[in-house]
Amino acid sequence: MLYYNSGLIGLPVREARSGDTLALVEKLIIDPRSFTLAAIQLTTLAKEKCFLVTDSIAELSLQHGIFFTDTDAISTLPELPRLEEVINLGFELLKLPVRTQGAKKNRSQKLGAVEDFVIDDTSFAVFQVVVKRGLFSGLMPELAINRQQILELTNTELIVDDAYAKATDPVPAKAKDKKPATAE
Repeated sequence: MLYYNSGLIGLPVREARSGDTLALVEKLIIDPRSFTLAAIQLTTLAKEKCFLVTDSIAELSLQHGIFFTDTDAISTLPELPRLEEVINLGFELLKLPVRTQGAKKNRSQKLGAVEDFVIDDTSFAVFQVVVKRGLFSGLMPELAINRQQILELTNTELIVDDAYAKATDPVPAKAKDKKPATAE
């Protein structure tokens, strides 16, 4: 199944055997190198930030929450060196600027910023990003950009296929080449 990031925030995180809620989902941590969910940052009673790595997730449900079976599944950052490496990359997918590739950087078009994203619960890959359009977002619909249409991902921007560019010329190129019909 596919889940929006925004739909997962606040979900209870439960131990599968007892059903006890041990935490709430605070934030999803995305690894930009693989564009997958690396872990879930949790809100708990502990003073340190706690995380649930994806390998420990047994079930995910919007109605019941996220279930895990491993008793050591909820860990602090010092216990998770690979996750610490991901967090040190400083990558934040939400609010990341999105633009088209363009033949040259100055020919690319700014499309907006990532407002939400969709996760596949089988592979935990980012399946799609939802882009909120600029200042006139109320007038322009959001864009849903599939993973295959993402060309480059950095800490500062997301570059997508030119198919999302706005048409700057209302006349199709083929029509320009034709001479207008004349009456004889």
